[in-house]
Amino acid sequence: MTTMETQIKPTATPERLIEARGVSMQWGGRRILDSVDLSVARGEIVTLVGLNGSGKTTLVRIMVGLLKPDAGAVKRRPGLRIGFSPQHIERDRTLPITVERFLTLGVDASRARLG
Repeated sequence: MTTMETQIKPTATPERLIEARGVSMQWGGRRILDSVDLSVARGEIVTLVGLNGSGKTTLVRIMVGLLKPDAGAVKRRPGLRIGFSPQHIERDRTLPITVERFLTLGVDASRARLG
């Protein structure tokens, strides 16, 4: 009886675009984030799930540079461009837009630049 072994070569580590290490934040005397580590690599889709007030939006704002954490650090790949759509967005109600259309706005802009 023969044993056949398949060797799988490890793939290269995906390029990290943004990385938070030990991020903490206090808001109104309440600790919202406590030593959070999170990294996002090229091609990854990340979903943050949690109760209202659990720090999801605060973490995103820290990662994109809109807020400074009380502790920890965020590293972004040099030249990284980040699009951020806040939780509450004001828009003209006379201009209906579907979720699908909203999510493709950046794609359309990129295609226009590429010609």
